[in-house]
Amino acid sequence: MSTSTNRKIIIDPRSSYAYGSFYLYGLIRLFGEANVRFSMKPFR
Repeated sequence: MSTSTNRKIIIDPRSSYAYGSFYLYGLIRLFGEANVRFSMKPFR
């Protein structure tokens, strides 16, 4: 699957969700590890 290289995924580290590691794994596979990060800044 091809995705745009301009997309950045920001995840609120305070979030808690069932099966979170599977979602994270999928996001990293789709968008690349460099484009997935944790930050509280956008969620304040």
